[in-house]
Amino acid sequence: MANDAIMVFGSATTCISQTATVSDGNIVGGNTELDNSSTLYPLATAVIEITDTFGAAPTGTIDLYMVRGDTDGTSNNTALGYGALANSDAQTDPEYAEYLGSFNPDVDEAYRDALTISLAGVKQAKFYILNSTNTTLVYSSNAITVKITPFTFTPST
Repeated sequence: MANDAIMVFGSATTCISQTATVSDGNIVGGNTELDNSSTLYPLATAVIEITDTFGAAPTGTIDLYMVRGDTDGTSNNTALGYGALANSDAQTDPEYAEYLGSFNPDVDEAYRDALTISLAGVKQAKFYILNSTNTTLVYSSNAITVKITPFTFTPST
């Protein structure tokens, strides 16, 4: 039917790519900035992929956070330093980063899941995960990744 709402997706950006095991309680990410400044998509799908399993059966969540860039035309927000964080940085406090939601793994196996998140008012951003699973996110051969794919709704033709 004409003028029904349909989704239009932008290109996926691998915003987090970690090539080290992530300890429980640590925050990692901020590897690649999502640039939404020209398209201004209001929503996105965040997909996490852990192909090398966990250290044991997870009993907690993996929390997704965002730090906005270019918030006033010249500056980035300063939560988490707006830079890349690795497990070796031992960062455990999200420092005012925006909480977007949680992934809920519950079996010690390869894990892939998705969340729909808001990008309303976001021109640029860096993304981070907090491992609260009570075990490690294992890296042995494939990076632990989070891909962000912006989208919007538009009338069908």
